[in-house]
Amino acid sequence: MSILSEVSTAYTNSLIHNKLMTESITAALLAGLGDFGAQVQEEGKTTIDIRRCGSFVLKGSVSGILWSKWYAFCDPLSMSIVEHIDFAIVNKDILRVLTSIVLEQILMCPLLFALWEIPVPLLLRGDPINSIPQQVKNKFGGLLVENAKVWSFANLIIYNVPLQWRVVVVSFTDLFWQSIVSSTLMAAEEEPQSIQEQLNSQLSLSIVEEQTVEEQVLEKEEGELQDGAVGVSSTLK
Repeated sequence: MSILSEVSTAYTNSLIHNKLMTESITAALLAGLGDFGAQVQEEGKTTIDIRRCGSFVLKGSVSGILWSKWYAFCDPLSMSIVEHIDFAIVNKDILRVLTSIVLEQILMCPLLFALWEIPVPLLLRGDPINSIPQQVKNKFGGLLVENAKVWSFANLIIYNVPLQWRVVVVSFTDLFWQSIVSSTLMAAEEEPQSIQEQLNSQLSLSIVEEQTVEEQVLEKEEGELQDGAVGVSSTLK
């Protein structure tokens, strides 16, 4: 038996006996690799930010579980919707897949992006918590559009795969997707950082101006004291 075959068998057994843990670890590794790839492609970046990779690994570990639960919830929901649609021209399996894709885009993705995918990596990177709502607002729409571009076609295959293998099949596209997520989220940090730099610059300028004013006041007082001393000396003479 080849090494590849042994790994495949071990992974299959792990999915059977430890489904959620296996899916979580798979998603975590892919998220970390996706961020690694995004960092390698960033212009001017000469070192890999291990902490940033770690934040994506943590994000991915939970995302894998959430997607597993979503697929288990989505299948019966989409079937119940299709059962109430009288549309004989299109096969019900096709309708189920299309319904699942629409449900993912309007239910799962907005909730996941707003509450987990966008804020968590930025918080773990040390962004101020009060900057997160604005960053979510700035990047939410763009990420949904990118998600539709990447996953719409892939989902035609994914929602036809047996439920127990679905998260694994997602992995083939997820590596590319996580790279997009990383690039999008890290770009969201630039705005608050530039604002902070501007504030620091203004603060430094204010301090310099205050020091200059204080020096001028001191020089004026010293001059007045010297003039007074000269005046007293002249009177005594």
